[in-house]
Amino acid sequence: MVGLSALLAVLAAALVLAQPDRLAWLLMFPRWVWLGPGCVLLLLGRSAPRRWLGIAALLWGLYAGLFVEEGASLARLGLQKIGLRAAVAGDLRVVSLNCGSRSERAVDEALAWQPDLLCLQECPGRPQLETLVRSRPEEWSLAAGPDAAILARGRLTVRQQSARGVWIWATWHRAADHPAAGDIEVVSLRLHPVPIRLDPWSGDCWESHARIREIHRQEIDELLTALEAAPADARFLICGDFNAPAGDRGLDALRKVARDSFHDGGVGWGNTILNDFPVHRIDQVWISPHIEARRVWARKSSTSDHRAAIADLSLQR
Repeated sequence: MVGLSALLAVLAAALVLAQPDRLAWLLMFPRWVWLGPGCVLLLLGRSAPRRWLGIAALLWGLYAGLFVEEGASLARLGLQKIGLRAAVAGDLRVVSLNCGSRSERAVDEALAWQPDLLCLQECPGRPQLETLVRSRPEEWSLAAGPDAAILARGRLTVRQQSARGVWIWATWHRAADHPAAGDIEVVSLRLHPVPIRLDPWSGDCWESHARIREIHRQEIDELLTALEAAPADARFLICGDFNAPAGDRGLDALRKVARDSFHDGGVGWGNTILNDFPVHRIDQVWISPHIEARRVWARKSSTSDHRAAIADLSLQR
């Protein structure tokens, strides 16, 4: 049993490192799921020599430390709570929320979290958003596409929308006297949804997940081609529902221009789907160089089936 546990640890690590498209269905399961059977096998084999138990336990410890991000973010939250790590405020707050049912109530809820920038997916239509923006006491701007939208304190200039309808790009013009002054290129997106299949005996189950990977690559390539028109020193925020687990290899091309802010500043249980039982962090805030993630976390919603991704960021001068 101990040998099986060690072998499972090696195979789980190899799966996460390689992430082949043909095994994408397995990656639908959270990475921490594999710790369960691994620990059960260790318990069943507890009569084995301590040396082998120690090796298997070490392999699982390495797997958890290297590949299970929830452990690191929970540890950072714990350090904050006991005062060994400060919770540093940023220059601006970004909120990304999939509204779920295109609910205006979800937008109101997100605005109550005091964002400077709000990226929405599966959002209400433009007329409803325009009415909502006009009703705000502060000055807000709107950039709305068919599925994604951007609301911002300050002025927005729409640059481009996806031909596939999955993202909208706008330039956010910050006031000169604001701590985070200067233009920022902002993208709100919702990549193609992943089918929930629980029939691995069917070849189509595996093929459908592999196809989604390829669609995601095409959607990201379309976005990156559009962003080539931005200034060479532009700062980027790419926020939204990526419909892929954190660290998914289908998003590799995006890492050429940005990084997942949760890796730098994530605290607590950052998963966003499902709202009542969050097992994956598919709602993410990506940042370009010269933007620093101070604190990134997930906030439970009372109106959507997604939790919100919230990021307090600072701009490097």
